[in-house]
Amino acid sequence: MRIFPLGVWAVSTSGETTSFLVDAGSTRLMMDVGLNPGHSLAIHSIPLTTITHVFLSHSHSDHMQGFANLVFTRDAQQRQYGPAPRLNVIACTADLGRAQSLLEIFYPERKFDVEWTAVEPGSKVGLDDFEMTFFRTEHTVPGLGAVLTKNSSKLLVYTSDTAPCDAVREAAEGAHLLVGECFGTQQDFGAVAKRLKHMCAEELAGLAQSAGALRVMPFHMHTPYTALDRRTDLIDTISANFSGEILDPVPSRPIEIDLEGVDGA
Repeated sequence: MRIFPLGVWAVSTSGETTSFLVDAGSTRLMMDVGLNPGHSLAIHSIPLTTITHVFLSHSHSDHMQGFANLVFTRDAQQRQYGPAPRLNVIACTADLGRAQSLLEIFYPERKFDVEWTAVEPGSKVGLDDFEMTFFRTEHTVPGLGAVLTKNSSKLLVYTSDTAPCDAVREAAEGAHLLVGECFGTQQDFGAVAKRLKHMCAEELAGLAQSAGALRVMPFHMHTPYTALDRRTDLIDTISANFSGEILDPVPSRPIEIDLEGVDGA
């Protein structure tokens, strides 16, 4: 299984905002869609027509604004790549309604082949050999994080945007890879992160350490960390508080999760 960090920034002036692709063979799952996911996928020569599922964690624009463009471009790419499977969009009921509204606003004359799957904390969605479950986040708007499991092993836990909370800690326990929000260090952004309900590097590291996660990949960093030396400082801050492996998601490159160690794989 491969994870593509397509967008990792909190603001678009830094680069593409939050979006990840989970490539699990016949399942290709987008976790949030940033602003222009089609371009991010094109860098990896991945047609949008191969995307089977989209998970929308919450309604903020840096996570959801690219949705209508993704659906439209995916539809248009069928002329080049052939028929695409029905797209399954997964979100809470309110955010499904917002995603539908985006399509109606930008493409009122078109109908798209989309299946809408409403979930809530504790819901389960089957993805071929994998299962996806959801937990509530602690953010300024209602949101969901997600856990991808195979044979009860937590392959990936995605926090979305959140302040530290019990639900996130419980979800992260024993994760092979924790994709965790990291707005910045406490020194740089502590007060802002607390007010806007985000996690700082120290909080992400402490959560991962206490949960026994094997690897951590931070995302949702702010503008200063586009500079290599500042991002190194950020990674070092996590490293000082977390004994596992830290994956720097910039520049974007696929990350392998070895399934041989997963029971029954």
